[in-house]
Amino acid sequence: MAHYVSVAECNRAGRSFEKLLGSNYDCRVRRVRSTFAPAGRGTSPAGRPIMSNLISRITRLVTPDHGLFGFYDEGGRYPEIRVTDITWFAANEGEVLISPAQDLVKQGMQFEHWASKPNLADNEAEREATFPFHVTYGSIGLNFIAGGSEPDVFAIPPGRYDVHLSGHHLTRVVHSVEEMYQRYDDYDDPEFASSRDALLGEELYIARFWPLQS
Repeated sequence: MAHYVSVAECNRAGRSFEKLLGSNYDCRVRRVRSTFAPAGRGTSPAGRPIMSNLISRITRLVTPDHGLFGFYDEGGRYPEIRVTDITWFAANEGEVLISPAQDLVKQGMQFEHWASKPNLADNEAEREATFPFHVTYGSIGLNFIAGGSEPDVFAIPPGRYDVHLSGHHLTRVVHSVEEMYQRYDDYDDPEFASSRDALLGEELYIARFWPLQS
């Protein structure tokens, strides 16, 4: 069962949203954070930047199966994504599959709903792509391939959206995982478990949704 905490509580904890993942916490935001659109976009007639409001956010730990996990529109019917089409990800208008950098430590999957296009400039993103996505009934689920699925993960109004998907901390986590498995022979060692748990959700994927402009 997920526990929901406010942004203020997350900030008081002195940790980022993904740091709270080890306790299966979801951080949700309701119209409290804003970001300026990049220069030359999202400006008013007077040339002033228009602020894009973050409406909601939720983060979950995910467990890849056969080196994959993903998310999907609940209620829609879409062509099956072919494995041969997957680079680090593949998508159609209602389903996304992600091939993470490693599958020994659980990743974090973060969903964000924005009122309009946010500022996508992010020097920490190692991988990123933008694509259209359709939400049929207002709910997005997680896909764990042969491990099943988890419905009703992220609530968002029905409609057509642009989605910006980005991957964070991939190289660092891969190196840390490799070092950890080389250092410990006994995987039941409490120190091994502590080192592994410290990396939970550090390999983070963020899907930012905002209404598709016609």
